[in-house]
Amino acid sequence: MADAVEDECLEYDSANLPAPSGPAGAVSLLQELDARQDQLLDELEKLNGRIEKVIAEWGAWRGEAEEQVAVAKAA
Repeated sequence: MADAVEDECLEYDSANLPAPSGPAGAVSLLQELDARQDQLLDELEKLNGRIEKVIAEWGAWRGEAEEQVAVAKAA
């Protein structure tokens, strides 16, 4: 599962960032960083959804397993 998460994440390499040149360069760098932050926040939301789904599935499975143990003990 960790491999799937890593595959979905965009790789970040600070060496690919353009060097700012004056005020216009600083503004474009800030815009690029802002866009990257938005991408990362979107990815975190997706990951959070997947984590919540796994937890819910695990909880349902655990509840079923506990129920089966209780039935076996009652018999």
